[in-house]
Amino acid sequence: MKKKHRDLSSPDISTAKRSKISHIIDTRLKAALTKDQIATLEKNKDIYAQLVGSAPAAQSTATAASKKEK
Repeated sequence: MKKKHRDLSSPDISTAKRSKISHIIDTRLKAALTKDQIATLEKNKDIYAQLVGSAPAAQSTATAASKKEK
């Protein structure tokens, strides 16, 4: 996960590389979780996107912060 965050926070990362990293993390998560856990996780799209890196970190953090305030 540290490598994912380091790579995704790089300002010069290409869209293709971002997509590849997201796919790898998604595959690893699904391999480690049960079907019920995956279903629960996929229902929470903000958290899921943040975990797999498909949403920019700043956007995910802002979304999570705004939900906490409510």
